[in-house]
Amino acid sequence: MPIFLNKLGENKIAIRQITIEILKNCFQKKLIKTSHLNKELLQLLKSKNSHHREESLNLITFMVEKKLIKNPKMYLESWFADIAPLIDDKKMKVKIAALECLGKIVKNNNSKDIYKKLQKFMTPGGCEMIR
Repeated sequence: MPIFLNKLGENKIAIRQITIEILKNCFQKKLIKTSHLNKELLQLLKSKNSHHREESLNLITFMVEKKLIKNPKMYLESWFADIAPLIDDKKMKVKIAALECLGKIVKNNNSKDIYKKLQKFMTPGGCEMIR
């Protein structure tokens, strides 16, 4: 799996796109445990490479949107802790991917206190962006 995940940081978009399609197909066919991959994607969010951050966010969004993660509420704290700070990322593509990812997580978890949970991990600038 690390070989595929390293390819998410490639400068050539064609390589990143093929890698993402392979991973998405593997998710949907249940060839990869999403819980294991979730941990690795969260690690890539801390990468210096903006492509790693952006594509990891896109894959987490895909897993949430397609409901491929069992018991997603179990991951809320770690998602919020790792994704919310990326709203203030230097790269606009990463900011947009982070906002979209958080939006899907919030939408798919109809908890009344979910915004309060999210707010704990956000900077003042990030809170202003989602209001």
